[in-house]
Amino acid sequence: MPSARWMRPDLIIRPTTDELAAAGHLLSQLPNVPLTVNEYIALRRPAQDRHWAHMRALPGAERLVAHLAAHGIPLAIATGSTRLNYARKTAHLQHVFQHFRGNIVCMDDDNGAHRGKPFPDLFLAAARGLGRNVGVEEGKGEGGKDGSGAGSLMEVECAERARGLVFEDSVTGVQAGKRAGMSVVWIPDERFFGVSGGAEAEQQPDQILRSLEEFVPEEWGLPPFDYSVAKIQSCVEK
Repeated sequence: MPSARWMRPDLIIRPTTDELAAAGHLLSQLPNVPLTVNEYIALRRPAQDRHWAHMRALPGAERLVAHLAAHGIPLAIATGSTRLNYARKTAHLQHVFQHFRGNIVCMDDDNGAHRGKPFPDLFLAAARGLGRNVGVEEGKGEGGKDGSGAGSLMEVECAERARGLVFEDSVTGVQAGKRAGMSVVWIPDERFFGVSGGAEAEQQPDQILRSLEEFVPEEWGLPPFDYSVAKIQSCVEK
């Protein structure tokens, strides 16, 4: 089977969250792969399962999460993974994920997030889980303070959404975060630099970094890093 190491970015950028449709799109771009969609999925799932326990946090992720948690910044995860796959991916990384205090939204949760990325549902559900008044629907703040106007958002909902900061590594995730009315920092695979996935200008990331190690919290109104190694290590190990 082809290795993901050589797959082009456009094979991964897909406007669908349905597993069969996504697999079909991928295989349509690889006509020499002698597999049906169902055969591909049947092979991929156990192959993924074998690798979950070996996944590592991206460089800078542990420090950033521990830093934000130590300063009381509300944290949540919004993932297109199923709850089962999320558990498999993170079981060996609880020293990182414990800082989210169970504020996790998965694609198959019963939380009103019926559509995956690039739709904003997952991010909005995550914000609501943190007690934020962000509303439910995708829309623009055309309703004024009284929220009048079909499909529009109240001013308070727009303001609350604008306070959200999303960290993403995928193109569809960037689009979802922007459609949720939030700011987005994109940390893509190096092969994705310059790839927009055909997104409109308003769905482009607010910042692009090569690594989370480059993130400067105070640029976003967040507490600056305490560069005391002892304090950082203490937060990471809690």
